[in-house]
Amino acid sequence: MRTWESIVLHHSLTRDGKVVDAEAIRRFHKSWRLGGMILTPEEAHRKLGEGVRGIIGPWKDIGYHWLIERVGGVLHTIEGRSMELDGAHCKEGNMNHHALGICLVGNYNKTDETREPPGSGPPDRELLIALGHLIVRLHDDGRWTPPTDKSYNILDYVHGHREYATYKLCPGSAFDIAGLKEVTYKFI
Repeated sequence: MRTWESIVLHHSLTRDGKVVDAEAIRRFHKSWRLGGMILTPEEAHRKLGEGVRGIIGPWKDIGYHWLIERVGGVLHTIEGRSMELDGAHCKEGNMNHHALGICLVGNYNKTDETREPPGSGPPDRELLIALGHLIVRLHDDGRWTPPTDKSYNILDYVHGHREYATYKLCPGSAFDIAGLKEVTYKFI
């Protein structure tokens, strides 16, 4: 059984909806892509032959190990990429090799009428509680073991993607990681 040292949190930067968006993310990650758009294999190979740069080939699976999303008003915790495999969620700091990737489906950026789609803003308390339960369960199951002695706080090893990829806001500019840790600490 593989264990992980840290957790890196993400958001999908999409509006959470009535469908299982995790499957859409999985389809996206397993497809040929250019500029955020999915290409057919034929289009990708043609463009590669034309020398077009920036084409991303399909990944083995979704990049995140876990996803949490609300479907029809109910929160679901969905297993993504096998926890036995490196992630494909945060190349900076080699975190794909050291950290579990957890994606919250939704857009948790501060609302800005000129930039953000409707539904942006901080995650609600119910979602933070679900995330906290997942974090504690992963630790209690021995799948996530921070590399320190017994004097540590496990939540010191939960990070936002933006802490490694400083050019990103992920898991959202309205996502309060300190608030998540406060909610989660009650479950430890």
